[in-house]
Formats: sequence, structure tokens, C-alpha cells
Amino acid sequence: MKYNSWIPKNNTNLPEFIIGGAMKSGTTTLHQILVKHPDVFMANDELGFFDMDSIVEHPDFNFFDGNTWHTQKIDQDLTSVWKWYSDKFKDANEGQIKWEDSTTYLSFALAAKRINCQRNI
Repeated sequence: MKYNSWIPKNNTNLPEFIIGGAMKSGTTTLHQILVKHPDVFMANDELGFFDMDSIVEHPDFNFFDGNTWHTQKIDQDLTSVWKWYSDKFKDANEGQIKWEDSTTYLSFALAAKRINCQRNI
């Protein structure tokens, strides 16, 4: 997959910052502190958006039905995938800083490249 396919057509409803933490590194504590601030809006769960096609990081997103492996095919319909992601931030109030965190981004090198693409539009 080419990195430029990770450039969204519209970035108006995307997070301003992303925490790419690691397990047992304080991500949960930082999350609990920031989510209480009235000027901050956080997606409800760890989204795993930038590494959702990593079978190592998200084996639950992939499954074997006895005959065939089914995996995320995010590069086939990126418009829908970007809509799903931006919808996670649609409830933010005007002026709130939108953010998300994921403990899997740090261990998946491609996630950083994908995040960089979406931030540079």
C-alpha cells in the first residue's frame, strides 16, 4: 500500500494529536488525566486505526473461517475507512482538542508513517 493513500480527502474532523504509547508505559494514566479536561475530546476506545491491518497487533480483526483468512482490506475502500475514523470525533465541541491513543502504534513502524501522511495534508 502506498503511503499517499493514507492522505484523507478532508481532515476537518481528525484528531490534533495522537498518543502512540506502549503497554505499561503510562498511557492509561495520561488518558485518565487528559479526558477530564473540558477542552479535550477523546475517542471512546483505543481505535487502532493506523495499524488495523496488522495481524500481529490486531489478530481479532482477522479470522480464519476454515478455508480462507479474512483480513482488513483497508486499501480497497479508504473513503469508508476515513469516514469511520473521523466519525469517532464528530461529538467534539467547537474548540475542544481532539485526540486518540493506542498502545499498538508504537510497535508497528508503518503506523508512524501513516500518521505522518494524514498530518501533512
